[in-house]
Amino acid sequence: MGKLTQLLQFGYDWKIKKSVWVTSLPLEISIEPTNVCNFRCTFCNQSDPDHFQRVAKSYLSVENARNILKKIREFGYDKTLLHWTLDGEPFLNKDFDELCLIAKEFGFTDQYFATNCLLVTPERARTLPEGVNYTFTIDYCADPEYFERVRGTAGSWEKIKDNITQMLLDDSLSRIKFVVYDISTFETTDAAKLKESAAKLRRCFPTKGRIKFLSKTFHNATGLLAMPSEDRPTNRYNLCPYPWSSMSIASNGEVVACCRDLDHKTVVGNVFEASLSDIWNGQAYQKLRRNLVNKTPYANAACAECDMPFDKSKFSARNILSSVVNRLQFFK
Repeated sequence: MGKLTQLLQFGYDWKIKKSVWVTSLPLEISIEPTNVCNFRCTFCNQSDPDHFQRVAKSYLSVENARNILKKIREFGYDKTLLHWTLDGEPFLNKDFDELCLIAKEFGFTDQYFATNCLLVTPERARTLPEGVNYTFTIDYCADPEYFERVRGTAGSWEKIKDNITQMLLDDSLSRIKFVVYDISTFETTDAAKLKESAAKLRRCFPTKGRIKFLSKTFHNATGLLAMPSEDRPTNRYNLCPYPWSSMSIASNGEVVACCRDLDHKTVVGNVFEASLSDIWNGQAYQKLRRNLVNKTPYANAACAECDMPFDKSKFSARNILSSVVNRLQFFK
């Protein structure tokens, strides 16, 4: 199926037909290298001391990664883009370089993952396999005190800034691009302050074509955030696209509801126990989609606290197109 045809089929299944049986493949697939992290961000499940009582710590092994990647290709997913992300810091997996190499062998020459970049010195970055285009996505801001209070550890702001700067200035690392998300939005919605924060953030780094800056959008998907409460009338409800557009595979093999389900509240299958085809249109995935179509997201444990379906801005044509181009890199 061609890319444009698949995109149109996704749109038909999700927005028009609202089918719980999906005829197209996911637009993106993510694999989690590990759910262990060296940060305890206020806005993340990692900050909850009970997090690992609900989901055991896990590191993706080389053997299991090869198994998953083989199944992804058998599924018919033919894109070159692979997301290494869900929970955790990927560079804490000691085998991460080999995982990237195996993915390259399976034709994934564009690899995209979230990292806090504390561990990624230029020397560490050079050990990543050649012949792959990497995109690092980093939550950051221009205010060191604010950053280390809500996200980082003591002294981490300067170290991350230095790592990114050195990699940008190193032409031997031209295969690495950066998308930096301004997290100032976590505590303010003031447009003037956010504009100023964004300008300061840009000035933190050299002007290079390999870096772009975006504003972070926070949603209460985890159920941990002190988000403003509001009534949620069904006439403001938007159908979440994730169960139609993406598949998120945890390092223990579990397929969860979406990239925000870090506590594995809604598990729809396990890649070590079934094929991806059987999972993608299995009863659990269909139930997940059906509850969303019926405007009863609270029937899915992973969706019960999420406020995203009630955020109109996330479902504008402009934002959807931006997601297709930037996050999914669909026409790459």
